[in-house]
Amino acid sequence: MEPATRSYTNLTMPIILYICLYIVMIGYGISLPVLPFFMKELARAQGVGVSQLSLHVGAVTAIFAFMQLLFAPLWGMLSDKTGRRKPLLIMGLAGYVVSMALAGVSHNITTLYAARMLNGIFAAAVLPIAAAYIVDVIPVKHQAQGLAWHGTAVGLGVVSGPVLGSVFIYLLDGHPVRFWGLDINRFSGPFFIASLLAAAALIIAAIRLPESSRGARIPSAEKLAAQQPGTGHNTSIMPTIAAFLLLSLLSQFGLSLFEATFVLHAQRTMVFTAAQLGFVFMTCGFVMAAAQGTVVAGFIERLGVGRVLPFGFIFMGLGLLMLMVTGTMGTILLSVGILASGMAIITPSIAVLIARRAGDRLGKGLGMLAGANSIGQTLGPLIGSMIFVYNIHLPYLLTAGVLFTAAGGIFIKNKK
Repeated sequence: MEPATRSYTNLTMPIILYICLYIVMIGYGISLPVLPFFMKELARAQGVGVSQLSLHVGAVTAIFAFMQLLFAPLWGMLSDKTGRRKPLLIMGLAGYVVSMALAGVSHNITTLYAARMLNGIFAAAVLPIAAAYIVDVIPVKHQAQGLAWHGTAVGLGVVSGPVLGSVFIYLLDGHPVRFWGLDINRFSGPFFIASLLAAAALIIAAIRLPESSRGARIPSAEKLAAQQPGTGHNTSIMPTIAAFLLLSLLSQFGLSLFEATFVLHAQRTMVFTAAQLGFVFMTCGFVMAAAQGTVVAGFIERLGVGRVLPFGFIFMGLGLLMLMVTGTMGTILLSVGILASGMAIITPSIAVLIARRAGDRLGKGLGMLAGANSIGQTLGPLIGSMIFVYNIHLPYLLTAGVLFTAAGGIFIKNKK
């Protein structure tokens, strides 16, 4: 099959990629409500003590992000080296299908750990390679919009997944199903559903997605840029994108800190129920997804990514500060909406900046971005929960200060 062209009028490739991302992230989100309970059931069946249960629950959750940290740059680098995106994307989707099914058939904690490790490894291939694929097939002037819709697909999948997961838990609670020798119950069922959804994405991509050969389609201007110091294969890519990776890490740190500590914060200040907490998180995810696919891309294209980016950090910091003084559901949703809007600005902006600087090592650059995000997602809950012990408002206050400092640094850099 001939390599895909860069015509933006051909929307087939981006749409297929967005569908695949959405389905894969539904699969990721669908397992979130059940994973802690599944681990607890397996651990108790093996006689694991109560004191160790929380450790295993935290570890099986964190290991997914840790595998992404290790393998996302490697997958991206491999896609650059081979010059082909589709085979590696298919491999990532296939591995994702198998790892989700393996989680569903787990009968001990060792198997569940192995499944989550494989899940993180293969998910690390799908997200950055799909982003690189999108940059490959969309002209430079539309890259902000293309990457914004990438974020929208991911965000909507993450929001939809837990809702579907909760539905299947409810339907299978007390009504397990045996199919082809498999016990499909309220714990294993969501993983099997996630595997089936990922299999659907795999089939769509394998049949409908054209090949993408980066090297065959880099315009002459991009080839010249790739040969400049700091962008060629003979030099390290890190110096050219290190600042962007740090900014992305800080934004993910702030978001994950909020997600980890808000449950405790809301229960202390307003005695929220599980349903109310779920609605707040759903609002956060929906605002991030909707804003990226609508207004954010337009602002980036009209004003320039450098002018827009600092306001993302300002909005995130402002949202965290407002959470310290809110007292009603309405004001909390407003605060979370502002925070989510900031994240919606930051995510595509940094992806665009890295895409422009990475040259012919786009896959590696976006893989390193995924790795930096994983670090932020890991450190946020850990540090946030440690600070929360001293004062329930302190995590938000300190993180807002860091985010405002980042915004100030960007403003200063823009003036030089």
